[in-house]
Amino acid sequence: MRRNLSNPTKNPTDFYEEPDILGEVETLANTSYRKFSNPDGTQSVLIAKPEDLIPERVLSAFYPKIDDRSRECAKKLLAACLSGEVQVDWNETKRIARLPEYKVEKELADLILEVEIELSSKSN
Repeated sequence: MRRNLSNPTKNPTDFYEEPDILGEVETLANTSYRKFSNPDGTQSVLIAKPEDLIPERVLSAFYPKIDDRSRECAKKLLAACLSGEVQVDWNETKRIARLPEYKVEKELADLILEVEIELSSKSN
């Protein structure tokens, strides 16, 4: 599914002519984009959906071969989500990880467990 990041809506088929640096972005997540604005509301930025980013980072961490840099990136993203710094719909993330485009459900579960252990050891 393609959505124009310059003006996201709940309707994925709506596109807007306002240009954006990123233009159209493919997404498999059924969640909304997150918009952050500065305090006076004069500037804002949309961030990619963590539900899309997590499976993508996990895939690149393991395929076509293990990539330590991508693995660390996936772990940092998972840590931010698991600690509550970034909100994520875990059911949607796991759904995307199961899709034929990714097939990383087991790898995701393993990394989540690893990050949870690391986070709990840091809090002790």
